[in-house]
Amino acid sequence: DFIRLYAEIRNKLKALRITNHEQIRQMFLRYDKDRNGYVARDNIVDLFRQINLPLENDIIDAMIAECTTNSEGKINLYDFLRFFDN
Repeated sequence: DFIRLYAEIRNKLKALRITNHEQIRQMFLRYDKDRNGYVARDNIVDLFRQINLPLENDIIDAMIAECTTNSEGKINLYDFLRFFDN
């Protein structure tokens, strides 16, 4: 259930003390490994692994679909902030 996952993500970020806009921006920059302004699916997998979230493909795909505003399935900084800093 995506709502449960979203709540779990928020709780994990709070536990890691990642609670404000700047910290979330820094997290984006850490996972924008190509420095192209996007976090790709592989980077989202790394992020989920880092904060001990489920790594099932359908969960990751749902999160990406919820986040992205483009058709490429890449998450830009604005989308990332909107999703995680809500």
